[in-house]
Amino acid sequence: MLKIFSFIFCALSTSAFASFPDYFGTAVSTASIGNQASANHQDAANVYYHPSMAGFAKKVSFAGSISTAQTSFPEINGVIKKNTATSSTTESGSVRTDYPNYQSYTLNFILPLRYENAGSLGFFLSAPISTMVEQSSGHPEWPEYVMYRARYRRTQVHLNYAQPIGDQFSISIGAFLGFQASAKVETQVSLGNNFGSQATASSKVKPSVGAVIGASYRYDDQMLNFTYQQEMKTNLESEAFGEIVDPSISLINISINSLMFYDPHTFRIQWSKKTDAIELMTGVDYQMWSNYRPPTIQVINQGGSVKGSNDFEKLNLRNTFTPKLGTRFFLNDSLSFSGGLSYRQSPIEGDFSGSGNSIDLDTWIYALGSEYRFDFLDHVIKLGASFQYQKLEDRKVTKSSGLENGGTGQKIGAPGYNVGGDVKVAMLGLSILF
Repeated sequence: MLKIFSFIFCALSTSAFASFPDYFGTAVSTASIGNQASANHQDAANVYYHPSMAGFAKKVSFAGSISTAQTSFPEINGVIKKNTATSSTTESGSVRTDYPNYQSYTLNFILPLRYENAGSLGFFLSAPISTMVEQSSGHPEWPEYVMYRARYRRTQVHLNYAQPIGDQFSISIGAFLGFQASAKVETQVSLGNNFGSQATASSKVKPSVGAVIGASYRYDDQMLNFTYQQEMKTNLESEAFGEIVDPSISLINISINSLMFYDPHTFRIQWSKKTDAIELMTGVDYQMWSNYRPPTIQVINQGGSVKGSNDFEKLNLRNTFTPKLGTRFFLNDSLSFSGGLSYRQSPIEGDFSGSGNSIDLDTWIYALGSEYRFDFLDHVIKLGASFQYQKLEDRKVTKSSGLENGGTGQKIGAPGYNVGGDVKVAMLGLSILF
């Protein structure tokens, strides 16, 4: 069975997570104002948030960044890790919350088409520096910060086309990429000396596409933007069939399912004002989370002798608002400073006292940044840096009495633990206006 599961996870390692830009920004110019579009329609870093702004662009532009994100969550010690509802034994101990740091890069482009008023193409890419994807389903029963272990550790691609309509309006249509993954494994396992074990395996990864549409309206020195991003579910579905033939003992016939990665329906609206000395930006994201499930693996018995997974956790989900406020001051023609504040609601409500230990909390995001501008070979170049401090709500979790199945005993995670902590994000970036 260990070989079966190992193959399945390796075969499906090209699946994708969401969403680094929502959590940390697309470049210095957006990360430093609270993860939203800047007021400059020529800024390529805006393509992810409001791609319709690119319809007003007249020049090719690029924005790129490298970044590191470090999580710091409270230690969880002395809690129940196994009980008689989930295992044949009861065990207490510690649960690790020291998730690895994440290093990544982003690339953003605006490419105006050659013909007058023909519009522009916008391209966004975000990816881990050392790998294509860093995936983890997390433990199915222990306390887990489900939005932080691996949710944004992925390669993400957006492509959009923006078309101006007159001098004041622009609309856009585009897509982002996801995956649907499946695998099948068949084994004959020998425990004796008469003959060896054997197996066959196959896997398939199919791309899936989600729609992105938007519109922008500019007047005087102000702009209104609206963008809708479609829901995307990236599913892991696999089958494992096998039997122990020497001696003949049992039959394995299971399916393994997980909603590994989930992008909610997202609506963004933003107002911005730009003058020679200052930029002001404010907006809100509304996300619909009713179809979300944690990425934990579910084993389903299809007629063999293997018992399926427990399914004790019932999440109380809500749709979320994320308001954002940002500003940029131009000290002179070369130097600017930025600041931003946003508040990200968690889609998971409740006090985490019941069955299950999926953790997520409301978060305040504080952002700062600076950019230095200079001209080189008739190109405008900006070098910049930004820093974010994200503070999760602090809370004490006290598990309610009784086992997950209603029996007498203590739940996984009992007697309780502290949740909260913070995330620190540092980013360096380069932008070029050609």
